[in-house]
Amino acid sequence: MIYIASSWTNPDQPMFVQYFRSRDLEVYDFRAKDASFNWRDIDPSWKNWDVPTMRKGLQHPLAVEGRKRDFAALDNCSTCILLLPAGNSSHFELGYAAHARKNTAVFGKGRPDLVYGVADIITDDILELLEWMKQLNIFNLDRKKERI
Repeated sequence: MIYIASSWTNPDQPMFVQYFRSRDLEVYDFRAKDASFNWRDIDPSWKNWDVPTMRKGLQHPLAVEGRKRDFAALDNCSTCILLLPAGNSSHFELGYAAHARKNTAVFGKGRPDLVYGVADIITDDILELLEWMKQLNIFNLDRKKERI
């Protein structure tokens, strides 16, 4: 399975999920209806929480279930792609996957971050990313037929 770590605000995330799924690859989609989590479901004013309220919110059943779902997918994936731009959780997920010896990639443009040093590949070239995945036998890439 491929775990795409990214931000809810990243407009390219759905395209990546669709692209890999169209090649019969299993992809964890944190935006999927059965997997999505939103802090607003716990408290519409979550952005204004103080630390004690945040600690309490992190133990809310919806937050616990969302965290369990994400970590189960991370544990079961073979490859984690950090799709930039991405937020704090996504960067943590990349580090978690790297520590678990998963294949890891950083894709996109952004400012440097120390955690990127744990990735197997850092690129903003989709063909380079796909070639890396081909070398890992994640899927076949025929450059003559491939259109991205």
